[in-house]
Amino acid sequence: MKSTIFENGYLRIGTIVPEVYIGNIEKNSNIIIEYVKKSIDKNIDILVFPELSLTSYSAEDLFFNRGFIDKTKEYINYIEQIILEYAKDKKNMIYTFGAPIEKGNKLYNCIVVTSTKDGILGFIPKTNIINNNDYYEGRWFVSSNNNMDSEINFYNKKINFTENFIINLINYSNKEISIAFEVGNDLENIFPNSISHVMNGADLIINCGSSIKTIGSIEKQVDIIKEHSRKNSCGYIFVSAGTTESTKDFLHSGQTIIALNGKLLLNKNIENEIICTDIDCEIVKNNKKRYDYIYDTVFYGKNYKKIDIKWENNELMKNLIGNINKEPFYNNCNSIQEVLDIQSKGLETRLKKIGVKNVVIGISGGLDSTLALLVCVNTFKNLNLDLKGINAITMPCFGTSSRTLNNSLKLMTELGVTAININIEKAVLQHFEDINHDKNIYDITYENSQARERTQVLMDYANKVNGIVIGTGTLSEIYLGWMTYNGDHMSMYSVNSGIPKTMVKHIIKEATKNNNEIVKEIIKDIFDTGISPELLPKKDENSLSQQTEKIIGDYILHDFFIYNYFVNRYSITKIFYLGLNSFKGEYNSDEIVKVLEIFVKRVFTNQFKRNAMPDTIKVFDIGVSSRTTLKLASEIDIKTLLDEIHNLK
Repeated sequence: MKSTIFENGYLRIGTIVPEVYIGNIEKNSNIIIEYVKKSIDKNIDILVFPELSLTSYSAEDLFFNRGFIDKTKEYINYIEQIILEYAKDKKNMIYTFGAPIEKGNKLYNCIVVTSTKDGILGFIPKTNIINNNDYYEGRWFVSSNNNMDSEINFYNKKINFTENFIINLINYSNKEISIAFEVGNDLENIFPNSISHVMNGADLIINCGSSIKTIGSIEKQVDIIKEHSRKNSCGYIFVSAGTTESTKDFLHSGQTIIALNGKLLLNKNIENEIICTDIDCEIVKNNKKRYDYIYDTVFYGKNYKKIDIKWENNELMKNLIGNINKEPFYNNCNSIQEVLDIQSKGLETRLKKIGVKNVVIGISGGLDSTLALLVCVNTFKNLNLDLKGINAITMPCFGTSSRTLNNSLKLMTELGVTAININIEKAVLQHFEDINHDKNIYDITYENSQARERTQVLMDYANKVNGIVIGTGTLSEIYLGWMTYNGDHMSMYSVNSGIPKTMVKHIIKEATKNNNEIVKEIIKDIFDTGISPELLPKKDENSLSQQTEKIIGDYILHDFFIYNYFVNRYSITKIFYLGLNSFKGEYNSDEIVKVLEIFVKRVFTNQFKRNAMPDTIKVFDIGVSSRTTLKLASEIDIKTLLDEIHNLK
C-alpha cells in the first residue's frame, strides 16, 4: 500500500531568499522564474519569496515612477506566462512573491499569489503600513483599508484583490488544506489579518516579509511567530528579504521562520538556496477540533474570497522531509525538573490536604517503583517530613530475582526511608489452596494472585500506619492495560500515571543527579535490568523469567503510537508511515505492524481499568483519567482499526 504526503495532510513548502538587484525588475523576474522552475521539479507545493522581491524592498522613490510601476506590471504578466508554458505538463504549484500593485491611483504593497496551472489567483495588499524610525512605507504605499473593491482588472482578467483571501487545496478523496496570506509587518498589528484568516478556515499562513536584523531581533521574531501559531492553531511561514537589499541604513535579515502549533520547525538564514520542508497541516486541523472553543467567537465584518483548487502531490510518505520525533514526549518536554516538580507537588498537596505524614509504596527493584520512591523522597523533603514516614515495602515471590531484590533493599537503605521486606510466597500458596488452584499451572490466576496479594499488603499496611498507598504504574502501562485489575492497578494516589515509560529514565537521572555515588551505582544497575513483572518462576537467581517488551513490544514504539494517536490524533495508517520513517533501520514494517496491532488491541479493550483509576496528576498533553483527558467506552469495537492495520501488511 502506498501513501502520499498530501493524503496524510502534508504540504511541501519551499522558501527562497534570492539575491535581488535593486530596481532591476527584469533581472529579478528571471531569478524568480529560475527558482519557480527548480521548485516545480522538486515536487514543491508552495514556494515563498520575500516581500517586494520583484522590485526589491529597497526601491524606495522608484515606486513613484510611472515607468517603473508599468514595468512591474509587465513583468508580473511575463512571469505568469513563462511559468504557465513551462508547467503545462507538470504538477501544479502555488508560488508567491512581492510586488507593488497600482489600483485606483493608489499603490499597494502586495503578495502576488500564482498557480503554475491557473495563473495569477490574487493580489494580497498589505494592511499595516508602518512609518517610524526604520520603516517609512507610507511614503509610497497605502493600507488595504483604503481598498473598497475586492477585484482588479489585470491584462483583461478579473483578479482577486483583497487581504481576505483563502485558497483551498482539495484532492481526489476530499483531503483539504486551506492557505491564507499576510504581508510582513501585518503580523505585528494588534489584530493581525491572520487571526481572522484562521477563524475563517485557514490552516496555513504565508507571510512574504522584510525584517531588519539587529541584536536580538531574530529571537524576538521567532517568539512572536511561535506564539502566534500556538494561539491560533495554525502553521506560519515567514520569509524575509535578505542581505542583498540596500545596506545604507540597516541589514535585512534573510530569515526563514516556520512554526506549527507553537513549535518551531525551521529557523534558518540561508540565501540563494531553496529550503524544503514538509509541514503537517493535518495536526492543525486536529488541534482546532480539540480546542474548538477558540472558534466559538463569531468574527463579523469580513467577506472572504475563497478558491478551490484540485490538488495532488504524489510524493510518497517514505520521502517525507523533516525530522519526526522518535520520542515525542521527551522532545516536547522543555524541562525534566519541571516534570519531577509536577509529580512531587501533586503528592505534596494531597498529603497536606488530608493531613497524612506516612506513605506506603511497593518497591520491585524496577524503574517505575524507583521513580515513585524518588518522588516520595522529594515530596517529603519539600514538606520537611521525616523520610522514615516513607514505608517502602519489597515483597519477593516466585519470580523475584536476587538482583532486583538486592537493588530494592540497597536503594531504600541509601535513601533513608523505612525499608520493609515481606515475603509473600506463603500467603500466595495459601490463597491457591483456598481457591483450589494448582500452583504448577502458570496462568493468569498464578500471576494476578501475586499482584493482588501485594496490593492487599500495601493497603493493610497503610491502614496500620495511617498512611496512603502510592501507585507506581506509568502512563504507557495504563494505556496498554499492562496491569492487574485491582492489583498494581489500584492505589490511594498515583504519582507515575502521567509519565510515559520512555520518560522514566530521564526523570530518575534528574532526581538523583545530586545523590551519592552509591545511589547512582544502584540506579545504573536498575537501568541495566530488563523490564519484567517477575511473576513467573525464575530459572536462576539472576535471570528474568519474563521480559515485558518481548511480550507486548518495545515501549519506544508504544509511546510513539500513544502520542501520535491520542495527542496528534493521527490515523493508524499515518502513524505506521511515520513509524517507518522515524525508526528506519531499527524496525521493519512487519515489526511495526505487529506492535501496532498489539497497541490497538490492548488500548481499547482495557478502558474498563482506566475507568476505575485512582487520582493522579496529568503531566503531559494527555493523561489517563476518564474524568478528564480520556473519555472512551469500555466496549469499543476495534474491527475497523484492525482492518486498517491488516491492509498495511
